[in-house]
Parts: sequence; C-alpha cells; structure tokens
Amino acid sequence: MNSLNLEKVYPTQKRNQDKLHTVTDINTYRCEVSKCNCNEKKIECELPECEEVQQSWLESKNYYQTLVHLSPVGLFRTDSQGNFVDVNKRWCELTGLTSSQAMGEGWQQTIYPDDRDQVLAEWEHATQHSLPFKPTEYRLQHPDGITIWVLVQAMAQTRSDGTPLGYVGTITDITQHKQAEEKLRYQAWHDSLTGLPNRALFLQRLEEAIGQSKRSKGLFAVLFLDLNRFKVINDSLGHLLGDRLLCEVACRLLTCLRSHDTVARLGGDEFTILLEGLRDITDVFQVGDRIQKQLAQPFYLNEHEVFSSASIGIVLCGQPDGEKGIQENIGGETEDAQPLIGQFPQCPLPNPITSYDKPEDILRAADTAMYHAKKHEGILPYAVFNLQMYAQALALLQLENDLRRAVESCREFVLHYQPIVSPQTGCITGFEALVRWQHPTRGLVFPNEFISLAEETGLIVPLGQYILWQAARQLQRWQSEFGRDRPLTMSVNLSPKQFSHPELVKQIGQILQEVGIEGRCLDLEITESALMENPEATAKMLAELREQGIHLSIDDFGTGYSSLSHLVRFPLNTLKIDRSFIRQMKEHEEDTSIVWAIVRLAHNLGLEVVAEGVETGFQLEQLRKLQCEKAQGYFFSTPLDAEAATALLAESIWLEEQASKQVGFEQNSLSLIGENLQSPVSMSLEKKLLKLAQRERLLKRRLASQIRNSLDFNTILQTAINEIRQLMQIECCQFLWYRSDAEPPAFEPVRQVCQLKKVCSGCLPPQVPTITILGETLLKNHLLRIDDIVTDLNIDSTSRDALHSKGIKSLLAIPIYPNSGEVGVIVCEHRKRQHTWQEDEVELLQDMAEQLAIAIDHARLYEKSRLAAAVAHAHAAEMQQALQELKQTQAQLIQSEKMSSLGLLVAGVAHEINNPVNFIHGNISYVRQYTHDLLRLLCLYQQHYPQPADDIQQLSTALDLEFLSEDLPKAISSMAMGASRIQQIVQSLGKFSRVDGAEMKPTNLHEGLDSTLLILQNRLKPKAVSVAGKEIVHPGIEVVKEYGDLPLVDCYPGQLNQVFMNILCNAIDAIEESLVQGKGKIWIHTEATPTNWVTVRITDNGLGMSETVRKQIFDPFFTTKPVGQGTGLGLSISYQIVVDKHHGKLECISAPGQGTSFRIELPVSAAVHDLNQLRLICISCSEQKDCHINFMECDRIKAAAVRG
Repeated sequence: MNSLNLEKVYPTQKRNQDKLHTVTDINTYRCEVSKCNCNEKKIECELPECEEVQQSWLESKNYYQTLVHLSPVGLFRTDSQGNFVDVNKRWCELTGLTSSQAMGEGWQQTIYPDDRDQVLAEWEHATQHSLPFKPTEYRLQHPDGITIWVLVQAMAQTRSDGTPLGYVGTITDITQHKQAEEKLRYQAWHDSLTGLPNRALFLQRLEEAIGQSKRSKGLFAVLFLDLNRFKVINDSLGHLLGDRLLCEVACRLLTCLRSHDTVARLGGDEFTILLEGLRDITDVFQVGDRIQKQLAQPFYLNEHEVFSSASIGIVLCGQPDGEKGIQENIGGETEDAQPLIGQFPQCPLPNPITSYDKPEDILRAADTAMYHAKKHEGILPYAVFNLQMYAQALALLQLENDLRRAVESCREFVLHYQPIVSPQTGCITGFEALVRWQHPTRGLVFPNEFISLAEETGLIVPLGQYILWQAARQLQRWQSEFGRDRPLTMSVNLSPKQFSHPELVKQIGQILQEVGIEGRCLDLEITESALMENPEATAKMLAELREQGIHLSIDDFGTGYSSLSHLVRFPLNTLKIDRSFIRQMKEHEEDTSIVWAIVRLAHNLGLEVVAEGVETGFQLEQLRKLQCEKAQGYFFSTPLDAEAATALLAESIWLEEQASKQVGFEQNSLSLIGENLQSPVSMSLEKKLLKLAQRERLLKRRLASQIRNSLDFNTILQTAINEIRQLMQIECCQFLWYRSDAEPPAFEPVRQVCQLKKVCSGCLPPQVPTITILGETLLKNHLLRIDDIVTDLNIDSTSRDALHSKGIKSLLAIPIYPNSGEVGVIVCEHRKRQHTWQEDEVELLQDMAEQLAIAIDHARLYEKSRLAAAVAHAHAAEMQQALQELKQTQAQLIQSEKMSSLGLLVAGVAHEINNPVNFIHGNISYVRQYTHDLLRLLCLYQQHYPQPADDIQQLSTALDLEFLSEDLPKAISSMAMGASRIQQIVQSLGKFSRVDGAEMKPTNLHEGLDSTLLILQNRLKPKAVSVAGKEIVHPGIEVVKEYGDLPLVDCYPGQLNQVFMNILCNAIDAIEESLVQGKGKIWIHTEATPTNWVTVRITDNGLGMSETVRKQIFDPFFTTKPVGQGTGLGLSISYQIVVDKHHGKLECISAPGQGTSFRIELPVSAAVHDLNQLRLICISCSEQKDCHINFMECDRIKAAAVRG
C-alpha cells in the first residue's frame, strides 16, 4: 500500500486536570519542553502526558493517511529541490508508475514528449523561487502508450521561519473534459449534418485568405451555391431524405476541389467554396463547370431518383500589382483578356476582380451574384459579381422600402385612365385604370418598375384594393356628371395574388355597394396564368363575380398558357388581344392572320374582343374590317390623369352631339357617328375638331399639370415628347441639348420616342444627330421646316445628301431658350414618308417650346431648392439618428455592463460554491452508510452487553445515547436535503449567468422562468418592512404558475432571462410599494397560439399605474423610483430584446388600482415577420395633419357619412 508520510502534524487538544497543553507541532513542542535538542524518548521521561500526545498525533496521522489513500485525485509530495518523496495510490494509477519509480526525478518520464520542456521549465522556475506551481494542463504518457490529459497544481510548504520544506500537490485526470472540449470546439466550427465547416470557420479562413492575398498579391475566389428547387424535394420526400441529399451534395462538392480548398455549409441548402492560390480566373470557371456536371448526375435516395442543380455566384478577389498584374491574373494580355470575359455575359466588366477587405462583404457579394444567376436559371451556369449588381441590389432594397412606406397610406399613388374606343363609331365606351407612383424624389414612376416588386412582397393586395376603390369612385363621378344612362365601363387589372385572395368577392361587392355603381360597369381583367393555376376554384370565384353582374376579361390573350376547354367553362365576357399581335399588323395579309384567328375564336365563343396597343390608322382600319368591338392604344390617347380624361370624355360626348345635329336624324347618336365615319367630309371635320381639342388638352392640362405636380424635368420631357409624337403622328420625335461649351459645339440627345420604342433613353446609335447637319441654320432662324428634302430649295446639296443618307424625308425643328441660358431643340422627323407640315403643327410645336422653356426654368429652380432641402434634411436626419443611436448605445452599454458584471459575479459564486457542495453531496451518502453501520454495531453491542462498565454508562447517560441514535439519521437526511437544495440553486445561478455570447437556439421558456423565480425566492418570502417609522411584517408574495404546453422557442435564452428578471422585479417592487392587505400575488401564464407564437403574461395585484406612466414605461431612463433606486433602463432594454432581437411584441396593460400585466409574444421560429401592414383605422378627418389612414378607407368613411 502506498502512503503519504505527512511530517506536518495537525492540531489536537488534551485537557489534564489544571494544566492545558496545545500541541501544534511535535518538534516545536519538544523544544519548548526541554529547551534543547531532545527526542521523543526524553519527552516521555520528562513529561508523562507526552505519551498521550504522541498517541493522538499518530492517530491523526493515520487518519489523514487514510484520507490520502481514498482521495479521488492523485497526491504527491516533494523535497525543497522539487524531487518527489511520496505519492499516493491514485497518482500511481494515473501515471502508470509505481511509487518507487516516481521518486526523485523519475516522475518526469511520464510527461508527454511534446509537453516535457515547457512543464519542466515552469516546475524549475517555481521550485527555485519557492513559488506556487500554478494550475497547468499537460499530457501524461503511460508506459503502455496510453495518453491522458491531467491538471496539476502544487503549493510550497515552509517552516515557521519561512525556509522551504517542499511541495504538496494534486494531479487530476481531465481527459474526458478535454475530449468534451474538443467535441464542442469541433461542433462550434463544423456543420452537424454534413461535417463541413460552418459559417464561422469559413469566415475565419476567408479572412486568412484576404491577408495572404495582400501579402502575396495573389488571387482567390469565393463561390456561393444555392440548390434549385430544394424545397420541392424537401416537402415531397421529407426532411430525412432532404438531409441525405445535402450530405450527397457535400460529398460531390468535395470531389470537385483541391485538398487545400474549403467548402462549407452556411445553412439550409446554401454552400460556399473558397478557392485559394489561383493562377488565373479560368481555374474558377473550370471548378464551376465541374460542380454543375457533378450535380447534374442523378441522386439516388432510397427508391427515389432525384435531380438537382445549383445557382452559383462567384466573387473574384485579389490584390494584383498594377494593370499588368490584373491582366496576368485574368489570363493573358489585353487582346486576349476581353474575349475571355466576353464568354461570360453575366460578367460584362473588363476587370471583374474585387478587393474587399472584410469577409462579410465578400460573402454578401457572392450571395448577390448567386441571386443574379438564379434569376437566369437554365441560361447562366453561374454569375460573376460586379459592382453594378450591388448597386442594383441597393436600388431594389431602397425601392422596396419606399414602396412599403407608400402603401401604408397610398397617398403617393395616382390613377391614369386610357380610353377604350369603339372602332366602328369612334366613341369612348370606357377606360382602363392604370396606376402611377408619384415618388417624392424620383418623380412619376411607371408600373413596370414597381408592380413586379409589389407582387413579390405581397403589397399588391392592399395596393390593388386601393386601385379598385379609386377607379370605382372615378367612374361614379363620371356617371354623375355625364349621366348614368351612358354605357361607360371601367377596366381594372387583377394580379394573381389578388385573384387568389379568399375575400376578393366580398371586398369587390362592398366597394360596389359603398361607391354606388352597378356591377355591369366594372370590367375585371385577369391574366391567363392566374386563371389556370387552380381551374376549379377559379370557375367558382368567376361565377360568384358574374352573379354580381361584373364583366370578366382575359388580359394579354395569346402570351400565356391558354386552354380552350377552360375558356369554354369560365363565364368570361371579353378577350383582350395582346399588343404584340396588334403591332405585327402591317400591309401584308399574312401579318393580320393571328389577330383574325383570335377574333374569330372569341366571336365563336360568344366573347367580345378588345385590341390593345393600336398605334396606326392602318391597324384601326383592319380592326374595323374584322368586326373588333373595342380598341385602345396611343393612336387614340395615352393614359391620362383624371382631369385630362374628364376633358377627353366631355370632348367625345360633344363630338357625338355635333355629329347628331349635322346629320339631322333622330336616331341613336352612336349609329350616326358610325355612318358619318364613312364620309370623308365628316371624318375630316371630326379629325380637325379632335386635333384642336387635343392640342388644348395637351398644352393647358397635360403639360401644365405635369409642371405643377412633379416639377421633374425628365418626367415633363417624357410626357411632352410622347404626346407630340402621338398627336402629330410623327415617326420619330426627340429632344436635344445644344452644348456650346463643348469643343466643337454639339447637340446631345436626351429623350427620343419612335414607333419601335415608345420611350427610350438614347436609342440612337452613337453617331452625329440629324440636326447637327443644319444646326447653324436652326439657331440662326429659330425654326427649321423641311417638307421634302428632295424639293426644298433652302438646303444645300451637301446637307441634302447627308439627310438623305440618314433616311430623312421631312424635318421640323424648333429651339428652346429658357432663362437659365441653356439651349434645347425639339426635332420631329419622318423617315418612311414625306410629310407637309401644317401651320397648326408648327404653332403647336412653338407653343410646346414655350411651355418647355418655362418647365426647364421651374425644374432647375425646383432642383436647387430640393437639393438644398435634401442636404438640410440629411444633416438633420443624421444628427437625429446619431443622437438616438447615442442614447440607445449608452443605455445598452450601461445595462450590458451591469448584466455582464452580475453574470460574472453570479458565475463566480456558483463556481466557488459548486466544488465544496459536490464534495459534501458526494460524501454524505458514505456518512449516512457509516452512521447506519455504527448504529447497528451499537445496537448489537447493547444486545450482547446489556450491562456496560460504569464509565460507559455515565457517558451514555451524559450524551443521551437514545436520543442521539434517533436524531443522528435525521440530521444527516437534513444535511443531504440542504446539499441538494444548494445544488439546485447553483444550477439556477449557472443558467441565469449565461448572458454573454449566447447563440439563438431552441429553448424551454419555463426553465428560464423557474430559474429566475429561484433567484428571486428571497424577495418572495415574508419580511419586515418599515412604514412611517413602524415596522410591520409583509406577508410575502405568492406566485401562481399557469403554464401551458409550450414548444421550444428559437431565442437568446440569456437575454430572455434578463427580460423575465426585469419584469418580475418590477412586479415585486409594485407589490411591496402597494402594501396590499393580505398576500401579494404574481400570476405567470403561458400559452401557445395556432399561429406558431407563444405568449407569456406576468401579472401582479399591485396598485397599477396611470395612462401617462404606462405610455412611457419602455422609454430609456424613465423611472418612477427615487433617485439612486432605479435608472429606467431595465424595461427599456427588455423592450429592445423582445421587439428588436426576437421580432416579438411586449406590451404593458395597467390601470390605477387594477394591477399591472406585461404581455410577451414571441414567434416560435426565427423568421422575421413583416410588421408594416396597412392601417385601416380612421382617426378623424380633423386630424388631417397627423392622419396615417389611406385614401381608400378615408373615402369610404366620407361616402358613408354623405349617404347618412
């Protein structure tokens, strides 16, 4: 048996009549007695009682040697030089050496070779300076080759005079702890499903690659992969097979890479790849091709054969040394580099290499490129990032934010109306409502720029409802002004998301009823794709709409998926031919065959036909011959605002009346106009009147309205140029600036409208504009009018040849001279046919030039004022934002420091208590067993020796042995219960102290609540409080738990513990301050909702709070407590944690005398929910300045008030 000989003797006391000797050290005692060097034998001779002292010392020594032998840790003792002189049994078990082998320096052979030098250096330093050997972790190697991790620490033992005696230390096996650490470290850096590196490890390696690239001027690349249609596989085959697919993809990706490349899984079906040490960018493309080929092979999951592909975004990164380095990295000289990049249309820039310094920026860029590739799935195998993609992503994000803000009230959206005309009569039969966005900074935004985004975000539903409401209101106004007997309809487009809305029929019926129009006046236009998504449900919904008398049309027929069998089933009224087919109608008969077939098909099905995009007289004439019922397009009018559309409608009605008077018959005016259209005289009269009316509308309403509404020159210019071309039937119309400061002076095209491209920016090729040829003549005469370049005598032969080479047959140009000093030019051209310019056309263009000059001056002034206002607003916003962020940061810093300090304190206390408690708890079972055995022995002794000796009997009586036998087990049980209670408290303290660095993970909220209550247990007990100088006993606080069945919630558990602590402390304070009669109560109620949210409600029966206090309860630094007793940060931080960090809700419900209730709502999953929903609660029209209600609801309330 190994034993540890402890020379240091432990204290004992011995009472001997009237003398008291306290022995602390045998050697000291010897010297004190004999005052000389004497031995134990001499002490025995001089002091008889020393025999008892020595006997006591030997007993103590045996006791402690037994403890050393039973110790679960290894113990060792050394001399003053650090040589081992004794070890216990556990030390030998850990090291694999015997006691004799460990003596001296023999213990050193157990140290693992790689750790030996460092351990011996630290040991030598400690022994030479008599310093403690600080806790050190290193490896031990057994003679049989087994390696373990140990924790070693030692303390120096000294004499009373300070001279060293040696060291006593411990050695503990921490192998399992190290293995657990290694496992946790691996799990922290790797994906648990695939075993690939996770986001954290990938970002770390990416950061290392950035540093290496800066040092070596090398090239590396990051690939971002997202599996296409993975959700379909996951939902159809289940998550288990979906996980297997991800593992298979991970294996295939590894086969495509080199050993030093990194592939990681970010989460879901997203993977990233880091390619380092690239020679040129062709290496990246080769890897991308290999990946696509590997993923194109089928995956076999059980009995299922699955195909998958990936969208890949690529970011090329590096720090090339100058232009030469760039070309070398791209893969050749300048001539060779361009064709290489040209092979990849997804990367149009000549140099696609970026130089980001942050890993997060590179990952974001790769993600952006991946989404670009996903948009072109099946076309592009991958996309290479360029800065234009980032700019587009930022612009799209800004547009989405602006759109969400605009849809909240819909005040920025306006409707324009395009007339629908009967080709047979020329009368307006209805209008189509088209939305425009009057953006506060961008001016008038057309639907092709934001409707698709509204569809994607779901904002199209409230926006479409607003459009439908406004269109119905406008139709009702026209019916009131021009008579309800006029067959006027309003066409409104329905998006697929609107059409799939379950409340659509009810909403439309409510709008019709509140506005006061009949269903037959409303025409809903639905696309083919929306109809075919769910034919059964579609037929049912269409039938319900038809029951209300609403007309139904298929929009853009021929461009989507059409099924004749479904067309027969659906209760449709109208079929609208897409403008692409109308545009193909030319002089040849075969060009009209498609339109002819569609019209015949519709008529055979009993449907009316509306032709969209009519732009020429030939197209209108062909539609007349095909008996097409209705038509719309720029030939008749562009979409107009409500004022201009009203004027056009009034003009059309006036023309009908004039035509009726001229004919002199008492027949229906529409029939008469149809007959008069066949007369050249009447047609000439109608066209002249229409032209004059349109000129007046254009100048006095349309353009002036644009100047008043937008003051945006581009918007005004776009409207003006488009109106001129449509009104005057010009083949090409454009606006140019004359740049006199250029060398040489030149004309710069700004806006052009042609028949092929309605409104395009710079559709001319980069060549000399036509007007440059006669620019000097134009600026000198202030007018350039050429009816026919062949016969015009005012141009020289050189200019004539130049104009002829450009295909010009007729030309009209007028300069514009705004007060700003700039010079602009409006140019009208005919290229296909010769045109004689009429005086009214010249006057119209001159009037337009004057209006545009005014618009330019207004726009420039507006631009300057808007710029100044924007700068001032930006500065104010920055200051406000900085102040707000400063306040929030200050509050967060104070609270974080407070909670961090509290967490560290709690963790430290828990750690210090944990060790002795574990020691007590671990040994108390042995003590209980020992006690039980001793009492059994005592019982047997009493049975066999009922008559003990007198001194034993006296001592038994003095100790009350019977009571002792009965009470001792109870005392030990009480100690065990106390130790268990302390362990529970320590565990709760450990849970509560996890406030730093906690990750979002599934959490049991009830555990957090119980841990917080356990920490606050002392405050819930009855206690004495001082009130008005008198001490009264507060009865304590009862906690009523009404726990529901909650799922695990994705959250930051440490942060939610802070929330529970703050709210419960607030409830306890409220109850203590109220001094309620009887016992205070706190109710904690939890429940799960069907919408995957959980609710935690904490209620107290305190005095409650006023409405003023309740509104400010979550404000930073607001508190009702005296100075020094509260900062007001607790509930403010709690609100930020719940709302900002967890996307939940925190509200306070309280009233004076009714207690207070805090309601916490949290989403079960970590998905971010869109909180910017349309507000539909009207405040009051008297609060118009602060009103946030949308127009539609406001109009509805006003209409109801008028009817009332």
